[in-house]
Amino acid sequence: MARLLIIDFDPDTNPFHTDKIWHFGEELHHVLEDDGWGSIPLAEVDAVTVQLKVRVFSKRRVKRICCLIEDLLKKHYLDDKARMTIIVPPDPGTSELRPRQRSA
Repeated sequence: MARLLIIDFDPDTNPFHTDKIWHFGEELHHVLEDDGWGSIPLAEVDAVTVQLKVRVFSKRRVKRICCLIEDLLKKHYLDDKARMTIIVPPDPGTSELRPRQRSA
């Protein structure tokens, strides 16, 4: 079952950081597309908001993609401006999502 990784950026982001977020999102989109392990809509990247949502196709790939995202955040000097949350799908028979925090 697919997982959702939410990357929240500091809402006080100045235009310089907005440009960095866009470049980060573009690179993340292409890496995920090449690997086929997850996806992020290019329209969401182009919107350049303070939040990006990454869909991970396999539970086994969550940790690998989290490490990839952390590396890309460092590469784009955004590691101190982002927080990552893993949204775990509900267990069968329940309807609530369970968030888990992970600092990027």
